[in-house]
Amino acid sequence: MTEPLNPYQTPAERVEDVRQETGNVPPPAERGMRLIAALLDGLCYAVGIILLVFIEGLPPDPNNMVWLLKAYAAAVPVLIVNLIFLARDGQSLGKKALGIRIIRSDGVRASLSRILLLRMVAPSLLGFIPIVGPFFGLADSLLIFRADRRCLHDHMADTIVVMAL
Repeated sequence: MTEPLNPYQTPAERVEDVRQETGNVPPPAERGMRLIAALLDGLCYAVGIILLVFIEGLPPDPNNMVWLLKAYAAAVPVLIVNLIFLARDGQSLGKKALGIRIIRSDGVRASLSRILLLRMVAPSLLGFIPIVGPFFGLADSLLIFRADRRCLHDHMADTIVVMAL
């Protein structure tokens, strides 16, 4: 005698297999594209500081708090634009330029809080731990060479960087 179908039981197939068959999740972004996007993001933040150096020059005293506050203020417009793009599209300026974006591993949009807290803040804080921090940073970067192309911070946040279709 066969058992009746239970509508509440877990599916027999793996979720990843079903997603690939239905096409709900775009293909993962290439490793090089992710690297270039990160470099572009850094360059966007550096532009304001570089302009500040051209306008005011380097401070005579490296502990000049006014100059440091101006340098941080120069990065605020880029930060605001990045936050808007991350919240709306899962893209920073660099990711938007290269046509890649951050989504949850199940294909849904990643929330801004998930991106900020789990992908950015938590890994940064772990990087400050003596002895462990450098190894975490290295492991975070090297995991991108696995088949799924996900870094450690992607696993922490349950996200994946994919082609923006």
